[in-house]
Amino acid sequence: PYYEFREVLTVRSADRDRFRTLDDLRGRRVATLGATLAYELLLKAESEHRIQPVVYEDDVHPYSDLALGRVDAVLLDQVLADRGVRRNPGLVNQDTKLAVGHYVGILAPENTALRDRINGILRQGMRDGTLEAIFRRWDMWNDDQPALYARMTGNDPTTAPATVDPAAARLSTR
Repeated sequence: PYYEFREVLTVRSADRDRFRTLDDLRGRRVATLGATLAYELLLKAESEHRIQPVVYEDDVHPYSDLALGRVDAVLLDQVLADRGVRRNPGLVNQDTKLAVGHYVGILAPENTALRDRINGILRQGMRDGTLEAIFRRWDMWNDDQPALYARMTGNDPTTAPATVDPAAARLSTR
């Protein structure tokens, strides 16, 4: 993993105090992208909270539809949510972290040498600040990244460097 993200709800400013959690959205329409961690969360919320998932194929229309009142909230990665709010005045992101996921690169199983080289480059970028500078330039840096970098580079004495089992490469909630 080279980036850790949170799944967050985006709502209209007028609903900021009304819709803070998935349970608050019981019976409401909540937008997301298909085949994502957010989509999996909404499928679970569909049975637990009677939420009506509305699936999109891009990360622009969920937010514009929220601004227009076609859906009641959007659930997506904070990176996408921050951009959605910047594009649509009148929307806000809730602070509640509904899940955590990681951005990773996926290679064919036989590309172990390339995988190891990429991992080495990413870890070096974590150590020397290059990756942080890139994320700051694109306004993506946040307080979650230093702990991830410490785990990935072995600088966290309580946690061994993380590895991803290709057979189990799947985002999970925690």
